[in-house]
Formats: sequence, C-alpha cells, structure tokens
Amino acid sequence: GYLFIQKRQKTVVSDFMTTGSLNIIQDIIFGKNKDLKYQASKSVLAARKLIEVESVKQACIICNEDEIVMLEKIINAELKLIEEGVTNFSVIAENDFSFHNQIIRMSGNVLYRIIMNSIKDVALNMTKYFYESKSNFFGKYVACHQQILQAVKNKDQDEAAAVLTEILEHGEKLYIDLF
Repeated sequence: GYLFIQKRQKTVVSDFMTTGSLNIIQDIIFGKNKDLKYQASKSVLAARKLIEVESVKQACIICNEDEIVMLEKIINAELKLIEEGVTNFSVIAENDFSFHNQIIRMSGNVLYRIIMNSIKDVALNMTKYFYESKSNFFGKYVACHQQILQAVKNKDQDEAAAVLTEILEHGEKLYIDLF
C-alpha cells in the first residue's frame, strides 16, 4: 500500500492500485520508494508515448494551417531558448510540454487532451528533472521537433510517428537511468 501522512491530522494507508487517482502519481514518482517510482514513471512514460504517437499520426491527417503555424511558433520559441542559452529548466520543460501538447491538440482527440492536461504537472516535473540532469539533450530534441513538424506538413504519418517514438523512447531510457 501507499502511506499518506498529513502532519498532526491523519495517516492513511491505501491500496493505490485499487483506489488511487492521478493525484497520487506525482507523490510516488518523486518519493523515496524506488520500485514504486520506477513502476509509476514507466507507466506515465508509456501512456504518453501511446497517446502522443497516435496523436501525431492523426495530426498528419486532419491538422489545419493554423495548428501548424502554432507548432512552428512553439519550435521557434524553443530555438530562441537554445540561442539565448537559457538554463531555467522550468521554462525549458514548459516549452517542451507545449510542443507535445500541441501535437495532441492537432489530433482532434478530446480525451487525449483531457488525459494530458490531467498529468500536466507530473509531466512538467518529470521533464524539468530530466533536463536538469540531461540539459545537453534539449537541442537534439528540438531538432527532432523540427523533423516532426516537417513530417506533419508532408502528411507523412510514418515519419512523424517514427521520430516521435525515437525521442520518447530515448528520453524514457535516459530518465529511467537517473534512478
């Protein structure tokens, strides 16, 4: 079970696998129990990959010009961060999340958007932690974001999905290695 303590109020032991919600995920991921941390992190990363790869394929089919322009603006903001040598990892995480969230918006899938919004804080904190430890990868990932943008413009579902899968799996491996 999972032990939740509110000082001077109460202590609750719960079977989070049965009764847990998204609210508990962040506590587990940034908690002390390495086994739970590993399991929860892998689950969040797997869910993101599932949602995002499917979203980018759908985006290739149905996105419109305004959505592509928004994705270009996000990438330009990322490039500006690199050019300016920004090391505020919260800002970097926000920009990276914006890219991935825009892909989900472009898919037109309302449930995917709601799920991603539900895990936004967890995703941002995981991304921030990742870039604090692996800051030299932001430029590489932005270059991949540019490739994904081009694939979406070309309506090339296979290429967009392949590049997105590659960076998500690469990031997952590096993130898990941080434990």
